[in-house]
Amino acid sequence: MAMGFNAEYTVLDSGPAADFNSAANTVLVAKALPAGGTVRRIGYVGNSAATPGTAFTIKASYTVDGGATWTDLFATTAQNPTAARGQYVYANAASRDEAAVPPGAIFAVRVGAQGASSATGHVFAEIEEQPFSGTNIPANAINATTT
Repeated sequence: MAMGFNAEYTVLDSGPAADFNSAANTVLVAKALPAGGTVRRIGYVGNSAATPGTAFTIKASYTVDGGATWTDLFATTAQNPTAARGQYVYANAASRDEAAVPPGAIFAVRVGAQGASSATGHVFAEIEEQPFSGTNIPANAINATTT
């Protein structure tokens, strides 16, 4: 949570530098959302001397089957000119419907279009998580504290 975004959201940060040259659909950062949520924004910031390139994109996606299939929500557009080291690039969800993640899904920021060969940086996402309490607990959840 090193980045200072709106405190109402859970902020995912890739921590160690992510490889922007990863193949398309590579997961850069992920989080399980047991009760679902809404992705408000995704983005990245380069940290290497090599810029990610004008074609590089990332996308917000989720899976409900452990990664066998993915549903893409929205993505950044290709940057022209390319973003310099230290510059934030982000994309906002156009609507709450477009950005809804169902209960029990794993949300991820994935590579859309591969970046330059030695480009690295950090990816992030801002998510409004539904509370994992009361009626938001999935019906198939197991309470491991009961005997």
